[in-house]
Amino acid sequence: MAKMEPEEVVKRGLSKEDEIAAETLAIFANIYGAEAGNLGTRTLAYGGIYLVGSVTNSLKEYLNKCETFFVSTVISTASRTTSSTRRR
Repeated sequence: MAKMEPEEVVKRGLSKEDEIAAETLAIFANIYGAEAGNLGTRTLAYGGIYLVGSVTNSLKEYLNKCETFFVSTVISTASRTTSSTRRR
């Protein structure tokens, strides 16, 4: 398989014309969500987390879809981390 630029992976993944690119976006959303949840927990971001930048902007519709892992991963990561912190 030929090397693709990140923009091409996003384009193909969003259009679902490339199964590997779509799976790559799903994995990225899962990792991004986990790290956003970790950041929120580490910084005690009770007012929320603002995600900015070109990556977030280009994927905002994808990240907002219910079928992505992003929101559920942020919530579950923050909940797990907060619960384990409270037990100490």
